[in-house]
Amino acid sequence: MTTTPILIGAQRRRALLPVSVTCVAAASLALALGSVGSAPTVAPGPTSATLPAPQLVSSGTPRSSALSEADTDWRDLPIVQAPEATEDEPPIDKLSNTIMRVSSTGDLIEMFDTLGYDFASVRDLGMPVPRIFLAELPDDYSQRADASLRIDLFLNTLLPLTLRVNEGIEAERARLLDLNEQLGAGATLSDADARWLLQLAEAYNVDADTPGSETIDRLLYRVDIVPPSMALAQAAVESGWGTSSLARNGNALFGQTGSSGIRASTGHTYATFDQLIDAVEAYIHNLNTNGAYASFRELRAAQRAAGEQPDGVTLMGGLMAYSELGDQYIRYIRNLIRNQGLDRVDDARLQTVDVQVTTPALPI
Repeated sequence: MTTTPILIGAQRRRALLPVSVTCVAAASLALALGSVGSAPTVAPGPTSATLPAPQLVSSGTPRSSALSEADTDWRDLPIVQAPEATEDEPPIDKLSNTIMRVSSTGDLIEMFDTLGYDFASVRDLGMPVPRIFLAELPDDYSQRADASLRIDLFLNTLLPLTLRVNEGIEAERARLLDLNEQLGAGATLSDADARWLLQLAEAYNVDADTPGSETIDRLLYRVDIVPPSMALAQAAVESGWGTSSLARNGNALFGQTGSSGIRASTGHTYATFDQLIDAVEAYIHNLNTNGAYASFRELRAAQRAAGEQPDGVTLMGGLMAYSELGDQYIRYIRNLIRNQGLDRVDDARLQTVDVQVTTPALPI
C-alpha cells in the first residue's frame, strides 16, 4: 500500500492561549469516584456532563520559530494514514518520526503490535519508545467496552507525544547551557545566537533587553521538561483517559480554557487543538510560562541544582493552582502516578537506533 504524506510545516499552528489556571471539573468527577486503586478507572472528562453540541472554533497562533531546535521540528513531520496490515506490507519504521492517523481502535492495536510497543515494556523493562505519533484517537476509541484496554492504548499514545515535545525543549535547553558556557569563558555571542536568544525569551514570556547571561539564567527556569508521569496522569484525569467530549471533538486533554474552542454550558470555553501533540505542547508551555505555576518551576530548578532528574510526584507539589481542589487534586494525581507506575517512565526516551529485542531463556 502506498501512503501519501500530508506536508504541514509552516501551516502547523499552536495554541498560545490565555489559559485558565483552574482545570477543575474532571478532577471533581474523578475524586467523587474515591481513591485511586490498582485497577484502572475511567473517569468522565471535564465536559462529559456539561457540554452541549460542540461548537468548534479556530484556535491558536503560529508558534515562534525560536522553538524549533530539535533536528526535525515535529511541525514539519508528514502525516500519513497507517497502512492496512498485509503480508506484503513492510513494517512501520520505529525511527520514522511520522504522525499517524488510524481508522479504528483495532487498527491502532494492530499498529502497536506490529511495532512491538506497549507501555508496560517501557515502564518495566526500560524499552525505548518508537517515534510514531498519533494525530488523534480513533473515532471508536471511547466505545470500547474494555476500560483496561483503553487505558493501555491511551498511555501508549500519549507517551511518545510527551517525549517528542520534551525532546524539543531539551534541545533548546542544551543550546542555552552551551551559550552560557561560552559567555562564562569570555566569548561574545554571534548575531544569530543573540537573535535566537531574544526570540526564545519572547516565546517564553521573559523580559529581555539584551541577550546575555542574565537572560539565559531566567530562561533556564522556564525552558525545561515536564516529567512524563505528570503529563500522562493529568491528561488521564482531565480527559477521562481520552473519552471526554473535548478529547473526542477537540483533541483537548488537559482541561485548558481559552478565548476560542468549545463552549460549555457553564460559560467556559475550552481550547481545542488540531492534533494531540498540540494539546501536549500547550500544556507544557502553560506550566513553563504561566505565573500561577512559578512554584512548579522553582521545585524543578531545585531538583536540577541538586543534580536530580525532574520527577512528577515531587513537581506536582507546585501545581496547587491547577485546580480549585488544591491539595486534594495533587494527592489524587500523585496516587494515580504511583498506582499506575507512571513515575517509572520519567526517564523514558524515544528510540534513536533500531533495537533487536530478544527474550532471555528461562532457567530449566
